[in-house]
Amino acid sequence: MQRALTILPVLLLYMQFEVGAQEITVAQSQYILARAKSKVKTYTEYLELLAKTNASDIETREFYKQTMYLSFAKEGGKTRVYNDLIPHLLAGRVPGEENPQLETYLNKIAEYYGDSLLLTFRNPEASDVYYAANENWYFVKITVDRKGSGIFRFGNERIGNDIDDQTDFYVNAYLVGGQPKIGGIYSIQPHTSKEFTKAKIVGGGDQQTPLLIGQPLKFQAGTIFKKFKRNREYVVKWDGGLADDIVRLELVPKDTSKHKTKVFAPMLNSNSLSFVPTKAEKVGDYKFRLHNVSTGRYTQSGEFMIARKVPLGVSVGGGLLVGGAIAYYISTLGDGEDEIEDPFEP
Repeated sequence: MQRALTILPVLLLYMQFEVGAQEITVAQSQYILARAKSKVKTYTEYLELLAKTNASDIETREFYKQTMYLSFAKEGGKTRVYNDLIPHLLAGRVPGEENPQLETYLNKIAEYYGDSLLLTFRNPEASDVYYAANENWYFVKITVDRKGSGIFRFGNERIGNDIDDQTDFYVNAYLVGGQPKIGGIYSIQPHTSKEFTKAKIVGGGDQQTPLLIGQPLKFQAGTIFKKFKRNREYVVKWDGGLADDIVRLELVPKDTSKHKTKVFAPMLNSNSLSFVPTKAEKVGDYKFRLHNVSTGRYTQSGEFMIARKVPLGVSVGGGLLVGGAIAYYISTLGDGEDEIEDPFEP
């Protein structure tokens, strides 16, 4: 049995906390528990996908990693982790790999296992809401059953590695102006039964519960034009979702047999995105598809045309620029359980 992936609990967050905010309401507690589960769900789902993606599919692997990092409290890819990918038989024989950064840890999956590693995370169970006085934040422990198997490659050696354990994910939260805000995952450790100081729950169950999943995403009609011209900047806006939802935008060609869908780097929900279509986008009909990764649902715009450029004096090259973010050409993302939540825009 292998130890679960462990993120060392030394991460310091620079946030604005409400001093002495040890008490929370029933409604605030419900919100924190639900959103903590959502963060863990996104991370584990995309880790499962990453583990079985071929090492040569660099774009897809990078996209998965960028999505996973958004589940963390701060700079998730830079967080130090305990490397549980190395079988016990090789303990001490793989120098410099005991506590790599999470980004390195994820890259090593392909190096160590190719696409032979299968991971599953099931049965998430949330603890009570706890209060950490030293950090002045609330946190939740989400315990998940973890199983895995793969063939570890070390030089000419091939070693089977089986995993069957439980993992504890710690997710922090805080109050801003009386409203609960989720930070993200700040520690991942082997499961223990350790208890912590519970937050004091005040008030009855008749208080108004904050929105747990937000309103459905919906494009603002005034920002979806019938024609988008190359080399011109546009701002696409939408309503709905929560600020800590992870969302991604896709540019979907009408004729998918000739052109791939362009997938833009995931981001926390800001309800808007600027982009500049360039000559990399063929003239023709398209639509936007906006996924709420946190809820597993999506919405689509109506069809529009990308038209030939209008001379601007300065040529913009390279592809579709979205708020300075990276875009990926990915045929299949593997999250086919998404459900449409809004009708198409007229």
